Amino acid sequence: FINKKYIFYQLTTKTEQIKQLNRGASQPSAKVSDLLDIKLSVPNLDEQRHIVDTIQTLFAIYLLLYLQVLCSRP
Repeated sequence: FINKKYIFYQLTTKTEQIKQLNRGASQPSAKVSDLLDIKLSVPNLDEQRHIVDTIQTLFAIYLLLYLQVLCSRP
């Protein structure tokens, strides 16, 4: 099995590679076969969950710090 959030985070690290697959002029598109050629690291499900939890924790900390900065401005 693959954690959907894990795949989402993995794909966000591949945005430049995905953009290079674009074949559309007015509307971006890519061939499925090209997308399937993108290599992703897929550890076991427990490790995927741990990675997702860590990323989400870091995002939450970032958001709290960002809000603190905003609230401390005059």
